[in-house]
Amino acid sequence: MSVNTLDEIILKTVDIPAVPMVAAKVMRLIESPNCSLQELQEVISGDPAVVSRLLRIANSSFYSGGKRQIDSAEAAVMTMGFDTLKNMVLASSIKQVYKHFGLFEKMSWEHSLGVSMSAGMLAKQFGVRQDEAATAGLLHDIGKVVINNRMPERYSNIIETVYSENVHAYEIEDSEIGFNHCQVGELVAKKWKLSPSLIAAIAYHHYPDRIPEEEKEYTSLCELIKLTDGICKSLGIGGGEPVATELDGANIISQEELLNFVNEFKEKFLTEKLKFI
Repeated sequence: MSVNTLDEIILKTVDIPAVPMVAAKVMRLIESPNCSLQELQEVISGDPAVVSRLLRIANSSFYSGGKRQIDSAEAAVMTMGFDTLKNMVLASSIKQVYKHFGLFEKMSWEHSLGVSMSAGMLAKQFGVRQDEAATAGLLHDIGKVVINNRMPERYSNIIETVYSENVHAYEIEDSEIGFNHCQVGELVAKKWKLSPSLIAAIAYHHYPDRIPEEEKEYTSLCELIKLTDGICKSLGIGGGEPVATELDGANIISQEELLNFVNEFKEKFLTEKLKFI
């Protein structure tokens, strides 16, 4: 089956959401040569919920290291570079994509939050920008959200099968609906006109070895998201999937360093996660 044919099948089956409104406005402004800091501040300030999550993310020890204090939309605009601001606003507004918010959605959000936090903490070792890693972590399973929005009862059955048969979600998705959340997420990322690195991370976070030659420069980010996804699953963050996950540091960090990190992250996540829920 060709990629175009598969894309057509996906688009006929699920509804690809528009980028959240505040994020869309910020992205358009930042791309404009006439963008002003005042305009950015006004747009971001227009959604108090986004501002609240943005400030919590920006000031968390996961991302700031306690080196700065951002206490307003104005301070965020003044302190962050445009790329960082764009990614953080996108991450802060992503919850708007959820049409349902039951137990599955709560667990999915918590898992994505854990991957985002752990990816942000390990970004430097992988040579990846921290904000980019954090955003990729929060968005890596966006395809699951979109599929669940379209077919919640059917997707609930898929998740039950994942647990009962001890397999990966993407394997059952392929079998039951003919495509998986990575492929759906890739279409979402392209529609939202995200950066090529974020598109690659969403599409290949389960299998970095399959990344096309022309996108090899994003391999480190894909490997980072695969690793942190596995870390969160191994810790049961967001429920995880029952498949035993071998944590592979992609020859970037040793097993000893990885074990130390997992212990550090687990303690930190448990004490700080409620700030982001």
